Amino acid sequence: MVGLPPYARRKKRISRTRQGGVEVNLREKTFLRLLLLTCLSFGVLFLLTLAHTQKTLYRLETQQAQESLDRLGRVLALRLENLDTTCADWAAWDATYAFMADGNERYRQENLMEETFTTLRLGYLLFVRPDGTLLYGKGFDRELDRPLPVPGTLRERLLPGGPLQDIPPGKSRRGLWVTPQGSYLVAARSILNSQFQGPSRGTLVMMRPLDASELRSISSEMGFPLSARPFSVGQPPVDFSFITSGFTSRTDTRLIVPVNDDTLSAYVLLKDLFGEVAVMAKVDLPRWIALQTRQTLLLHLLSILGAGILTVGCFLLGVERGILQRLRDLRDQVKRFDPNSPQAPSPCPGGDDEIAQLGRGVESLMEQARERGRSEQEQRDIMRQVLDQIRDMVLFCSLEGEVTFANEAFRRQVGGTRQQAAGRPIWNLVHPEDQETFREGLHRLLLGEPLEAPLSCRILTLRGPLRVAFLANLVRDRNGTPKEVALSARETDEGPRSLR
Repeated sequence: MVGLPPYARRKKRISRTRQGGVEVNLREKTFLRLLLLTCLSFGVLFLLTLAHTQKTLYRLETQQAQESLDRLGRVLALRLENLDTTCADWAAWDATYAFMADGNERYRQENLMEETFTTLRLGYLLFVRPDGTLLYGKGFDRELDRPLPVPGTLRERLLPGGPLQDIPPGKSRRGLWVTPQGSYLVAARSILNSQFQGPSRGTLVMMRPLDASELRSISSEMGFPLSARPFSVGQPPVDFSFITSGFTSRTDTRLIVPVNDDTLSAYVLLKDLFGEVAVMAKVDLPRWIALQTRQTLLLHLLSILGAGILTVGCFLLGVERGILQRLRDLRDQVKRFDPNSPQAPSPCPGGDDEIAQLGRGVESLMEQARERGRSEQEQRDIMRQVLDQIRDMVLFCSLEGEVTFANEAFRRQVGGTRQQAAGRPIWNLVHPEDQETFREGLHRLLLGEPLEAPLSCRILTLRGPLRVAFLANLVRDRNGTPKEVALSARETDEGPRSLR
């Protein structure tokens, strides 16, 4: 057993007194008095806390419910944003732009099949002319797997002057839409060409049903049961009818109602894209705060009372001397580690316990890092020396298009030193008329599509434009992730060699 330090032995000698013939240690008396005072303090604290529990619980539960409703709003907004992104892809597309002009059958066969509705989870897809007439409209019931006609109630909202018409280019209209057929998430965009230029040939409207399947998906994402019903269409269902009177004014949009000791319901009124209250959503939340607060509070106080008195002092002293100080020393050694230094101070602490083993493991990793850094640098130097000797023009560029290395043959053609070549955008080396073709080829390569033939283009050399053929390959790291692009080039009469 480790003996007491000198100052503790001195304190132990001078702190003993005689009380009724019994030798009592001052530390023991302090501990007993502290224990009594702590018990009384925690008892009073517990009673005061318990007295204010109800008010605090209501505030916490209300805050939890408000956060859940805020999260519901963010989830709906994100789903509307995703739907709007899909709508934007379709609306700003040359094929859609041409379809609005001639209504060609090929576009319908290739894009407007039932698989489109299933994949995009759409209920209705509407192509509306600027005068409000419907060029093409189709509905689909995903649960029954059958097409649906476009009802007249939808056509009435598509007339000129409505919120789904005259949408500025680049803008969108999105939100909820409640119809007799159900509630929908809606996104609408002006139909333009692929360059987002007009004039607009109409409006594309995508409608995703807020049905049971969609509600289950949202509930799974939120982690709480969710239900939603139209607020003003038809008779409210039984589980919502009693709560309608709880919204005491036209400005009330949220209501928190305790259902029983186990459940708390949070209601929110959602407006549609026409600015009218359309949907009442309900989130059912467990009242775990109220159910566990009293027990947790008691257990927490008792744990602090017992564990804090019995262990904190000794634990902190032991941890400080046996662990924390040694870990601080290890941390300082690691901070001073330089992988490029041939010699580094050893971070290994003394002993044979877990901390010592950790130190030896860190030391081994540091040594491996130094060896790996030297090996990789040597390999890069050898590779560059070899590439400088071949007559093919070879260069490497990052995934963003910046040149990271150009060999001697390439530098002779375009001029400049190795340092001057590095960092230059590769597009500046290609003739302006060929840049688009070159970009498309590299883009296909980054997407994983094999290039059937070398990229033929002109590069700007000291002697003027030179037509070459590029062979491009992706360079991947040890995990298979694309790291950079390697390109080799020759004049087109010879063609490039394979670069591996």
